Amino acid sequence: MLTYVWCGACAALGGILLAGRAGSADPANSGLNYELDAIAAATVGGHPIREESAA
Repeated sequence: MLTYVWCGACAALGGILLAGRAGSADPANSGLNYELDAIAAATVGGHPIREESAA
């Protein structure tokens, strides 16, 4: 049970830090230039770059 609490706390802290970095108070610039970060996160997470199946 403590593991779930720790995971939730870390996710909340990460969300707060990302919101601060992204400047999410300005809706015109929300998520601007995060395309490369999204591709890198998907690749590190194990999603195949090409249409091949992940091994």
